[in-house]
Amino acid sequence: MQITGMTGEKVTNPGIYQNKYGKKISLQSGNKFPPCPKEGNPIKWAKVDE
Repeated sequence: MQITGMTGEKVTNPGIYQNKYGKKISLQSGNKFPPCPKEGNPIKWAKVDE
């Protein structure tokens, strides 16, 4: 099962997340998923192994 989150949701599983454009960010528990850095719109983030 892939761990995902949408812009504005709280992070419950810390780690590296990637959006559909390949942008990777490090998030900690309690952070909120950010909007797309490219467009500023809500976007889905998926946890990746790194």
